[in-house]
Amino acid sequence: MITVNQANKDELKMHSSMHDSVHGSVEYKSIYFIVFSSILFILCLSSLAKKLIHPLTSSTNQHRESPLAQARSAADSSVPYIFKR
Repeated sequence: MITVNQANKDELKMHSSMHDSVHGSVEYKSIYFIVFSSILFILCLSSLAKKLIHPLTSSTNQHRESPLAQARSAADSSVPYIFKR
């Protein structure tokens, strides 16, 4: 007889092994690279446009995240939804 806890543990093991195989696949890495690079490009263009339009006010917001950190967090939050089943 299988208890609920054993069934949940087996399901979690299966999900984690599937999760690891998806994150290590070539498709996941290539889509992650495409999403990361496009978001980074858009963030850099946006930052440059803000500096060109308002050079004095854009320098006052120095405590924000770097474009690399913003692009990484955006890619980390959006790419897994592509592989969600």
